[in-house]
Amino acid sequence: MPVVSFRLPKELYEEYLKLKKTVNWPEYLRQAVVKEIERQKRLKAMEKMDESRRRTA
Repeated sequence: MPVVSFRLPKELYEEYLKLKKTVNWPEYLRQAVVKEIERQKRLKAMEKMDESRRRTA
């Protein structure tokens, strides 16, 4: 599985560490990425439908 990394501001990282034992961060972030990808696909599909409606109107 490919690895994705990113930087956090120090204050946010400290909060992340406090929650590390109670939050499964890798799983949480994977789910967040999946949800955003699905949301973007829906938006793109809606834009295509809108464009199609404009052309036929």
